[in-house]
Amino acid sequence: MVTLIERTLQQPVSTHLRAGAAAHLIVDHLGDLIARADAHLTRERYTDDTFTKDDSYRLRGHESFGESHCRVAKELDGFSRRFKDQEVLVKAFAAVLSAVRRDSPSLVETGLSYRAALEAFRDEFEPAASAPLAQVAITDEGISAWVNLLHPVQASGDQRFLAAITQLLELRRNSGDHLTPDERIAVRAAYWLIDRGVQIPTSYPIWGTSGFRDVQTYASITDPGEGHLAGTVLRQENLHGVIVHVEHLERGVDRSREELEP
Repeated sequence: MVTLIERTLQQPVSTHLRAGAAAHLIVDHLGDLIARADAHLTRERYTDDTFTKDDSYRLRGHESFGESHCRVAKELDGFSRRFKDQEVLVKAFAAVLSAVRRDSPSLVETGLSYRAALEAFRDEFEPAASAPLAQVAITDEGISAWVNLLHPVQASGDQRFLAAITQLLELRRNSGDHLTPDERIAVRAAYWLIDRGVQIPTSYPIWGTSGFRDVQTYASITDPGEGHLAGTVLRQENLHGVIVHVEHLERGVDRSREELEP
């Protein structure tokens, strides 16, 4: 019997986002972190059945930089009104939105505000205990990120970067630790690449044979929003025996969601 072993390489891999893409990434990342902070505080403060969500989940389509900036500014304003004790975080995020929106923005100056915002988020919600496994440089030319972890040899440059990022996330998940600010930027750069069609070159585990696998009955988890991801893939103990899937159903105009999704 022959066992196929994927050829891997451990040397720094990198990606670079030009200034325009970098500014857009920064704004989008703030929006993601606002949602994370909002969910954290909601779980912490609404421990009974009094919480209701007023707005339904919507799939986000392509946005221009201006549209993203407007959306995130509105989300930050709503967050500040709901959680009035989060002045430090709100001011740090607002400083980034202000810096990136200037007539002649300096990405270096924006980057300093961006790092300060990431540190404010880390200190309040997700402190990291480990040394960074990724390094990031922000210049007026854009964002450059490096990761030094195992990745497939046969993959292209950006694919190698994505493969290294998946290894980084797995290491952090298995150790129960959070991402450092530089790692957060590198991971957000990886999502930017995925949004633009770069595929992750990774192997997939087989289902296994019933009766001989570690988990006999898998639980399949999904919901209309992103909560299934935040509630499972970030914690190793929540993934054991669980399949997380994301689906988008085109139901047209004649069939309601209640008819189609079950």
